Amino acid sequence: MTFESDAAGTAVYGVVGYNTDATATVVTIASVVGLPANGASTKAAKVATVNWDTIPKFLVTLPQGKTLANYQITVDAYFPRTTLGVTNDDNYYKEFMLFAGTAITDAAKPDTYPTYYQSKISTIYNDVDVWKTFTFTVNPAKAAMLTGTIEIGMGINRPAVGTNNNAYYLDNITLVALP
Repeated sequence: MTFESDAAGTAVYGVVGYNTDATATVVTIASVVGLPANGASTKAAKVATVNWDTIPKFLVTLPQGKTLANYQITVDAYFPRTTLGVTNDDNYYKEFMLFAGTAITDAAKPDTYPTYYQSKISTIYNDVDVWKTFTFTVNPAKAAMLTGTIEIGMGINRPAVGTNNNAYYLDNITLVALP
């Protein structure tokens, strides 16, 4: 999912959380003052949260005969910490989490809603203020049960604090076949 064919302002597939307190909207990278280019990409999804445990989700159709266990998931992410007017550390040390299911309907909280939880990557100093490609593995047992059209949710668990402090960016979400 590259967002290149989506018009700026288009809402991505959806969000999940306690009150779905977030927006995930396609933006042109050049329109966000201070957001650096991400290779050849001209668009990305801007995720703006209002409450904890809220992340965007995306609709994915797996090839016939394949399960999610046949893949790992890569995504380019930009977590501002000292750029784009951010004045707090809420993008710096949070876990970048992956969820998947036939229909993700609960908040993004692994210990309370473990059914959809697949994996996490802890963000560190080198993961902020730059576009970085992250690779998620999936839980083999849970992922093996997912076929056909599924939802994949990913994001960091953070609150909203001030202007621009609640936003991060996702791009180039890809399912990579395992050998």
